[in-house]
Amino acid sequence: MNESLPIIQINLALDVIGPALLVLVIIGMYVGHFTGNVMTGRARKRFKLWQWPDHVELPSLIRRSMHLMLVGSMIALMVSGIYIRFPFELPLGNRTTIKYLHYVAAFAVTAIFFIRIGYAFLHKSKDYREFALTKKDMMAFVPTLKYYAFMAKSKPHVATYNPMQKASYGLMVPTLIFIQIVTGLALLFSPQLLGWLASSVGGLALARVYVRIIHYFVTWVAGAFMCAHIYLAITEDLPALLFFFFGLNPHDLKERRSKSDEGHGPELEKTESDHGANH
Repeated sequence: MNESLPIIQINLALDVIGPALLVLVIIGMYVGHFTGNVMTGRARKRFKLWQWPDHVELPSLIRRSMHLMLVGSMIALMVSGIYIRFPFELPLGNRTTIKYLHYVAAFAVTAIFFIRIGYAFLHKSKDYREFALTKKDMMAFVPTLKYYAFMAKSKPHVATYNPMQKASYGLMVPTLIFIQIVTGLALLFSPQLLGWLASSVGGLALARVYVRIIHYFVTWVAGAFMCAHIYLAITEDLPALLFFFFGLNPHDLKERRSKSDEGHGPELEKTESDHGANH
C-alpha cells in the first residue's frame, strides 16, 4: 500500500502536468509568440510581402517521404496512446482496436526511425552532417535564441539548419523517439525485457508501472515539441513546409507571388514607404 500511493500520485500529477504542458506551449507559441511576430512586423513581411528564407537546395523526395511517414505515424501513435489512457465510446471500433492501431503505428515509427538513421549515414549525401553541432553553431546559439525572443532582428546563418534546429532534430527528437521505442517494446515484451528490473523494484508489475510512467510523460513532451515545431515551420519557413508536405516548390511560389503583386506595384510601394515612416 505504501508503494502504490506514490505511484498513484505520480500518475495523477502526470494527467495534469502533461495536458498543461501542451496547452502552455500552444498558447505561448500560437498566441504569445505570434503576437510578437505581428508587433515586430515579421508576420507582415512573411505572410503579406512573402519574404521567406532563400532555398538554395531542396530536400529529396525520399527525405520528404520519410519525414511525412514519420510525422503521420507519430501523430497516430500519440493520439492512440492518449486514447488508451483516457478511453471513451467510439462510433467505430473499441479500445482493443485502438490498441492494435497503436502497435502498428509504434512499429512504423521504429522502422522509419532506423531507416532514416541508416539513410543519414549510409546514403551518398551523408546528410547527418547537416545536423552535427559545430563550434560555429555554438557561437551562434545565443544570437539565434535572441532572434526568437525578439531581442535581435535577424539570426546568424552558419548552415542549412540553425543551432536550435540542429539541437532539436539531431539530439532531442532522436532521443525522445528512442526512449519511446525502448519503453514501448519493454511494455509489449515485459517478461523478456524487464526481468532485470523486476527483481530490483519489487516485481514485474511494478517494473511495468515505472516504465509506463516514463513512456506516458515522454508522449506529452513529444506532443508539445511537435506543436512548437509546426508553429515555427509555419511562421519561420512556410514555403519549406508546403514543399515538404505538398511538393510546392518555394521558387515557384515566390514567382507566382511576384507576378500577382505586379499589378499592385505603386500601391505596394506606397504601403512600404508608409510602413518605413512609421518605424
